[in-house]
Amino acid sequence: MSMAAFSPFYRSHKAYGLRDSEPWSYGEDIEQIVRKYVQLRYRMLPYLYSSFYTATQTGMPVQRTLAIDYPMDEKIYYGEYENEFMSGPALLVAACRSTARAANVYLPKGNWYDFNTDKKYAGNTQFYSDAALDKLPVFVKEGSFIPMQSLIQTTVQKPTDTLVLHVYYSSIDNQFTYYEDAGDRYDYQSGGYYKRMMSIRPGSKQIILDKTEGSYASHFRHIKMVLHGFDPLMNEVTVNGSSTKIAMQNIELMQQMKLPVVHLQNRNEQITIGW
Repeated sequence: MSMAAFSPFYRSHKAYGLRDSEPWSYGEDIEQIVRKYVQLRYRMLPYLYSSFYTATQTGMPVQRTLAIDYPMDEKIYYGEYENEFMSGPALLVAACRSTARAANVYLPKGNWYDFNTDKKYAGNTQFYSDAALDKLPVFVKEGSFIPMQSLIQTTVQKPTDTLVLHVYYSSIDNQFTYYEDAGDRYDYQSGGYYKRMMSIRPGSKQIILDKTEGSYASHFRHIKMVLHGFDPLMNEVTVNGSSTKIAMQNIELMQQMKLPVVHLQNRNEQITIGW
């Protein structure tokens, strides 16, 4: 259930005549772990929906082997790492057995962040990661954008009007295509969508949210930008040239972490954040 939270299709499944497979069938402890990952899945829907949009435009699978992004890295073909996969462009999932207490992990080139703790790792390294039953090893590629929303219980329910945008510091340029539409009609075919390119440019110390495309009005009126891996002594940024204070807030991913946050209005014009 934890691994499937990062896959394109998420459901519990069983065959007729076999034992029950609902989350609560395995006891309260397992039910709580499954609840945590189901809730994460609902909060990650903006990231997953954007990844599905990219798949429709480029053919790039939402869930994909590391051989697509790192074809010349011979270590990704080693048997001990064959179960690792990318979930969208940002997340590397080190799938492992539920009975394991540690996972043998290999991270390709670049810098990576532990999704559970924010600990930073250099790429081209192998190590053993904690893999307790309630902690699937997941790592975030540097320069990634992971848009998330408030917790909902069903896709019929609307989240709050604040998009939580997680941005991970990088030493190299990177970009992400954010996408929204109504989700249940074909209006997107005639321009009824909301699309925005997001870029990080460490050379100029800028995060740029490009001018939006499409006629669809975003559900999110506000953006809470959460900064990962940036200078911990940084206490302000500029937003379109104006100084803006950074607030330290408790942010819930897989556990609560105190992280720097910048509050923005979700305007359709270009938004440039300098640090």
